[in-house]
Amino acid sequence: MVITEKSYFKEITSKPLGRIKAMDTARGIATWLLMPAHFSHWYLTIFPNPSWMQYLFRSILGTAFQYVFVTLPGMAVTLQLYIGRKRGIDENQLRISIIKRGVILIIIQFICNFFSYQPFFTWNWFILSFIGFSIIISYFFSGFSRRSRIIFIIIIIILSPVLKYIFFNFYIWKAFLSNAWSIEIFLNKMCLEVNFPIFPYIALPVFGTLFAEKMIKAVENENQMKFIKNSLIIGGILILVYIFTLNFDYILNFPHIAFYSLPTRQEVLYSFGVIMVVIALLFWIQDFKGKNWKIFKPFEIYGAISLTVFVTHFYLFPPILELLYDPLQNLSEYSVFQICSFFWAIYWIYGILWRRYQRKYSLEWVLRRLT
Repeated sequence: MVITEKSYFKEITSKPLGRIKAMDTARGIATWLLMPAHFSHWYLTIFPNPSWMQYLFRSILGTAFQYVFVTLPGMAVTLQLYIGRKRGIDENQLRISIIKRGVILIIIQFICNFFSYQPFFTWNWFILSFIGFSIIISYFFSGFSRRSRIIFIIIIIILSPVLKYIFFNFYIWKAFLSNAWSIEIFLNKMCLEVNFPIFPYIALPVFGTLFAEKMIKAVENENQMKFIKNSLIIGGILILVYIFTLNFDYILNFPHIAFYSLPTRQEVLYSFGVIMVVIALLFWIQDFKGKNWKIFKPFEIYGAISLTVFVTHFYLFPPILELLYDPLQNLSEYSVFQICSFFWAIYWIYGILWRRYQRKYSLEWVLRRLT
């Protein structure tokens, strides 16, 4: 594998690039969807028929923007490296800052596990630990050539169900002999067993580094429209491939991946398509056309405090809500929507105050201070 990232950035000599508004808005939409996706899952029944809220906010929008959410760290790392090098920031300083941010997010996940559940679940692997890991991996993979990263993504997609098949019996056997503190059990769950397994989801942030490079190059070469059109066309094709190959799950994903609880290979391709379409559309509206529509303002606020929103709504507030609502007693859709609206308003007000007071008193502020 050939390291080409530095030479790639040195080739760009035109005007420097600042923040990509599309990335901030996409992160904000994904953050906004956290409340209805989780609350409808926790407080609405799925029997005999799932609610329209579960269909819309969890299955359709929630799944799509979940992929966007875990791809953005790879894009953000690429953008940070680009801007940092343009400003002449020392490479070691950039590396330390990025790696520390990833490690701290992993630690935050384990702390949340310890205080929210019980010590037995401290090592549980979830979204924050995955994002932390993906930040670190994205930094190291950003130094490899584009071809090498594409080959890596293909290998991950092909091997993931095979790895699950090989290690499934091992996991069952070890689970009866060891507890969750066993390093073998932890690594197996981290890589294959959880909601955000490293295999195949690590392909998403690595794909994000490639996509961000294309975006940066398009901006610097003033060729944004070509980038937008290509992203929409390729992304749309990948989404259609997912839709029209659903009936071939067993053939394309043997050994049968549904039994082993991993995303299908089509689902990984679908995630690439969703990312390309969502980012390209927002990039066209906000960064290329320069539209500052008011509808985007709340999402920019939610995206800026996404870490605080996730930790508080997922770990801090549910015990408080359970004092008012019995989780075993299903709520109505109207009640769940009221809860979501309440939290949307609270976080929006908090975000405005957070900006007014120099972005202090949040987990984002703590993360910046530590890195």
